[in-house]
Amino acid sequence: MPYYKKTFPKFIAEKYKNWKNLEKYWNPECFNLLEGMLQMNPLERLTAKAALSHIFFQKNYSEKNE
Repeated sequence: MPYYKKTFPKFIAEKYKNWKNLEKYWNPECFNLLEGMLQMNPLERLTAKAALSHIFFQKNYSEKNE
C-alpha cells in the first residue's frame, strides 16, 4: 500500500464561514443540530439518540402533524 501511514493526519477544526449565508433558508435550531453532529471530537459529538430528540426535529415534526 503506497499511501499507508502509521499515523492519522491531524485536522484543524474551523467554523464553517459560509453558514451565515444560509440563515435565510435555515432556522437557528438547524444550525445548532448540525454543529452538534459535525463535531470533530467523538466525545463532544451528538449521539443518534440525542440528535433525534433535538428541538429541531421536535418542532418540525409537530408542525407537520398539526
